[in-house]
Amino acid sequence: MANSKADLDMSKNVLNGRQQTILDVFRVVAAFSVLIGHSFVFYRLSIFKDQTYFPFIQNIGVIIFFLMSGFLTVFSLERKNSDNSLSFSKFFTYKTVRIAKEYLPGLMMIAAIDWIAIAINKEGYSYYEAFSVKQFVGNIFMLHNMGPSCVAEKLGFVPFGSGRPLWTLAVEWWLYMLFGALYLSLNNRREVSLPKLAVFGGIIFMCSDYLTAGRGNGLGFVFALGVLGYYAYGRISQKTAKMVFVLSCLAYLLYGLKFKEAYTMYSFIILWVIFCSAMRIGGGMEKKTKRNPLLAFISKGTFMLYITHYSILDLIVHADVPWSVHTKFWVGILISLIVAYAAYYVFGEKDVIGSVCNVIKRKASKE
Repeated sequence: MANSKADLDMSKNVLNGRQQTILDVFRVVAAFSVLIGHSFVFYRLSIFKDQTYFPFIQNIGVIIFFLMSGFLTVFSLERKNSDNSLSFSKFFTYKTVRIAKEYLPGLMMIAAIDWIAIAINKEGYSYYEAFSVKQFVGNIFMLHNMGPSCVAEKLGFVPFGSGRPLWTLAVEWWLYMLFGALYLSLNNRREVSLPKLAVFGGIIFMCSDYLTAGRGNGLGFVFALGVLGYYAYGRISQKTAKMVFVLSCLAYLLYGLKFKEAYTMYSFIILWVIFCSAMRIGGGMEKKTKRNPLLAFISKGTFMLYITHYSILDLIVHADVPWSVHTKFWVGILISLIVAYAAYYVFGEKDVIGSVCNVIKRKASKE
């Protein structure tokens, strides 16, 4: 069944409520896969404690995040650059402000959790070399593990403290910048000056190891698949999308059981097909649909959950309390959720930092 012109146009610059909810589902699945997958590994529970039977589900979650990042980056750029007037500096500022309001509090929360971990069990804390002012500042500027491996090793920037998942945020950040610079330069047909070329070269330098290789075995390629998915998913017919979605989910299950590794080209492609077909299934609805508010809230809090959960799990693993492994498993997950969503409500939903800054600006202007 061919797509109608109206159906194809709908996928450009606009996502209906059902598609937004589908994105929320993917984000929640990805975040909870990382949380539960790390918990399985920490406590050596279930078949997901290693890759003997199936790929690490936390790695699958990371791939989904990168697919969504590519998709949503181009979606955001298409909307904000509808009149071809968006500059790279404005794009950079927008991304920085949006991420910083939760990322900076997240780093401070990791520091607080690690201080508690050291106070409770100094010998059980494993991240002393990463728990320093140098690493905190390096993480603020997304320098951890970035650049060619030979350079990265000499600079010595690593994820701050016990925040092991932070490595992916640096990779995503520089891929945001790389695609944003490329998109705006090509789409707006701006003249490329020497300073702009130097900035572009610097961005490529920073993420070069992750474009086709590096940890994750090509997360830059996954990001690019997400970008491609934005332009491709609307061209799949509804009937085909439903069939492809079911078959691709089955294919990934069989792939995982056979090959037991998430970071491969086959894994990337199958998950991309699942994502694109799901987005197409959500499109083309005759009735107007609204985004599910509960799922939207849970989805928005996943960034803070992703940042802080590993530190909390590590703290509880090494806490000297008379709990069984299964009790620690569930307590770690529960505390991770409570802390993350409380932090999101304060720093994300209410934007306390932004509110304080606005108050300071108003007072300064009056003076």
